[in-house]
Amino acid sequence: MPADKAKPVWQKFSEYENKYGDLLGIQKVEKRRSEAYPE
Repeated sequence: MPADKAKPVWQKFSEYENKYGDLLGIQKVEKRRSEAYPE
């Protein structure tokens, strides 16, 4: 999936983890997201 199309998917995944996940899961998602999009 191209990076420009994947960004909304990452956003939704992050929102889901923030709502239903635990701290470790949230940290893992945010780490992977920051590696994919080092802004």
